[in-house]
Amino acid sequence: MELFNLGKVTWEESQLMYHALALLGREAFCLVSLSAPYVCVGFHQDVAQEVDLGSDQAGCPLIKDLRLK
Repeated sequence: MELFNLGKVTWEESQLMYHALALLGREAFCLVSLSAPYVCVGFHQDVAQEVDLGSDQAGCPLIKDLRLK
């Protein structure tokens, strides 16, 4: 299995890496340190059930996994 030590990245870069690896069919272990916090809700998860949408979330961006089919 490949190891990618990416260091500090944005949420966009972390998601890009995970999705690119999946599309390529490659297994890998990714080490990342996020430059800022974010909330990511998975493809099969219900946003309203997983996240308290009434709270401020401390200004964190909310990302929904919207994979292309």
